[in-house]
Amino acid sequence: MAITDRAKAANSKAILVLRNLDEEFVSENGYKNAAMQDLRKRDSIVCKKCNLDNEIPSFDVRSMQCRGCKWIIWITADTFYHRVRLFRPRVVIMRWLEMGIIVSANQAAKLLTVSNDTVNLIYKQVGIVVSKLMLDNTVEEPSFYCLDIMDRRSTETPAREPAVAEEFEIQATAKETTDSSNDFDIRITLLNENEQSIFEVLDDKEKSFDQISEQSQLDSSVLSSTLMSLELYGLIKTAAGGRFTRNDVQTATALKDKTELKNQKTLVTTFIYFIKDYFQGISRKYLQLYFSLHWLSFDRQRWKINSLRNACASHPHISYDETLTYVTSPIVRFVPG
Repeated sequence: MAITDRAKAANSKAILVLRNLDEEFVSENGYKNAAMQDLRKRDSIVCKKCNLDNEIPSFDVRSMQCRGCKWIIWITADTFYHRVRLFRPRVVIMRWLEMGIIVSANQAAKLLTVSNDTVNLIYKQVGIVVSKLMLDNTVEEPSFYCLDIMDRRSTETPAREPAVAEEFEIQATAKETTDSSNDFDIRITLLNENEQSIFEVLDDKEKSFDQISEQSQLDSSVLSSTLMSLELYGLIKTAAGGRFTRNDVQTATALKDKTELKNQKTLVTTFIYFIKDYFQGISRKYLQLYFSLHWLSFDRQRWKINSLRNACASHPHISYDETLTYVTSPIVRFVPG
């Protein structure tokens, strides 16, 4: 897919910043020392064996000996840098984000000569840290406002279903738990003009193909393909004798509310353009973490140089399993851009 102008500009800035950082820190050891300095800002470190508080040494070491029981204490243990072997990718990516420079995982991996998996893990861990700091000036909206950019499958996507099916499933589950009579099936928001026309014709009474054709004024070929689309969405079902009826979903006010939904969706329009410019599309699973990247991209008042590094250094270890099992809730939180 073609790279956008915004992404090209960000990549150029990222290359310049990377050169400057490599000149500043010289080697992997220099990057490690920078990260260790962040960790040494803690007052002390507790020995897990004897629970004794130990002063963290000022010199550049990754481990130390407990002054009480002589147990070896790893300064990076249970921190953001827990068992990290390469510090350079983390320090560089955090500096990019502190400067509002957004680079795709693929491009970042090329620039940093690491795997895409490594970069994706760093982005997810940073996203989790930042999402927990979204306490003030945030807006809450349903995740289905972002359907336009949910075009990548994840481990949560139902088998043999399109990427957006993940959103349908989680919203259906949320509806069951909240049992709100005001909710409506979000699949309605995806209907084009022909699909909407047919859907309005159908109700809980079975209708034949000819009856639907007469009332919708659509020719047979268009009607046939459109009925198939609605059936794939799960909004209609075929009864005996090739007759059609709406599926059992709450749709009484859905079509009327579709226009209102579009108006409300403008709150996340900037974010949607952000995703399309830098990532083209994303999976629903990590949607909330991309809202974190969006906040980092524009808020220079909150995110200044070293602010993200400090936030990550003071955050407990985020395990691989924690990132793997992360799933965005039906309601997302974000800072409007």
